Amino acid sequence: MAINKEKNERITITIDKELKALIQEYAAKDTRTMTSYVIQSVKERIERDMLKEKEKNI
Repeated sequence: MAINKEKNERITITIDKELKALIQEYAAKDTRTMTSYVIQSVKERIERDMLKEKEKNI
């Protein structure tokens, strides 16, 4: 898959080995890569937080 460097940014994170093992386990259950699982989880959390914030402001 080609990466559009104008739209995407590479990041590096450091996590402990136990957390990495858990993420790999959950990602494997979903047949996703660890990176895909983490990114999707973060996106879902942000969307939930944004919705809560929006509801507060109504």
